[in-house]
Amino acid sequence: MTQCPLDHSRINESVVRVCAGLTVVVVLVALFSQSALLIGLLALDFAARRFAPTFSLLGWLARESVARLKLPKKLIDGGPKRFAALLGLIAMVLAFVALLSGFTAIGWAIAGLIALFSFLEAAFGLCVACVAYGYLSPLWTKGESRA
Repeated sequence: MTQCPLDHSRINESVVRVCAGLTVVVVLVALFSQSALLIGLLALDFAARRFAPTFSLLGWLARESVARLKLPKKLIDGGPKRFAALLGLIAMVLAFVALLSGFTAIGWAIAGLIALFSFLEAAFGLCVACVAYGYLSPLWTKGESRA
């Protein structure tokens, strides 16, 4: 996306989009099975995506799927995607805590919002957090202009 400032790390957009699709599937399975545990595991996966991508189960499944399906490799800026993973982590932790605390409507609403954002990424390549990153990053990056 042109509104995302570059941080010089590059990732494969096909992997990101497949991973987003897998996130939608996990949230839907969690919702239909009413499994707070799956939401907690998804929070851990978001943490891995943000801080140690090689340990993300969904990331690994996405990388394997992209390789086996021979999807095109399109390198994009990694900074906004790491920011998106951080927001996903925060949201999934909030959803998990809400579910465990008995605030199930709030927990499932938060999880549903992440599923919606993940669907937009998977289906259309629209990263809502990346748009936010483009506007917010000047607050913590000095001397860099937005592309």
